[in-house]
Amino acid sequence: MDEKNLRAIIEQVLAEMNVSADVDKVAEACASTSAQVESGEIPDITTIDIRKQYLVKNPEHGEEYAELKAAAPCRLGIGKAGARYNTLPQLEFNLSHSGRLALCGLDCQPLGVDIQIIKAWRPALPRRVCSEAELRWLEEQPDPTTGFSLLWSLKEARVKESGQGLRMPIREISVPLPPSWEAPVRLDALWFFTYQDTGWTAAVCGHTPPPPQIQWRSLNF
Repeated sequence: MDEKNLRAIIEQVLAEMNVSADVDKVAEACASTSAQVESGEIPDITTIDIRKQYLVKNPEHGEEYAELKAAAPCRLGIGKAGARYNTLPQLEFNLSHSGRLALCGLDCQPLGVDIQIIKAWRPALPRRVCSEAELRWLEEQPDPTTGFSLLWSLKEARVKESGQGLRMPIREISVPLPPSWEAPVRLDALWFFTYQDTGWTAAVCGHTPPPPQIQWRSLNF
């Protein structure tokens, strides 16, 4: 693939994502990666012994986990958040699904997305996972079930953006309270936005303002 075609593809993807990014830098990084593959410089992954890899940053009880993994070549000890492994691509993505709905977010920086089918929650759950401020906000909502689904989506999205998994009690995960947002809200140097319609809620957390709408696609399997 030549540079002109590569640039056109990148411009199209970024336009559909509603993301502003330096197309030249992304194209240069992609071209560099392609050149490494074509020249045979990419490492031989068959030489990697995954029994000796433990890729979690700042782990608790890391030595014990590493010892366990030496006897079990599984995904244990690979840094991840939800279903996303820690990688260093030119474009970041994150996935979420609930029922028949799936949500995919794309950006040039780490992001987290979550989508939830609205359903009845166990009565004790909000008090276990919400801060006092969030509980007060929830009590004021005309539809607490939808309100809790929005809060849950926001917390899930923030955890997934970090790429570190759940490292603190859920009630301590700080997210902006979801009013009727007309624009993304910023908290702790991160952008948040929520979406909702009949029967579902969704949220995005990232380093660039999320788009105002979700682009839906129907898939038949």
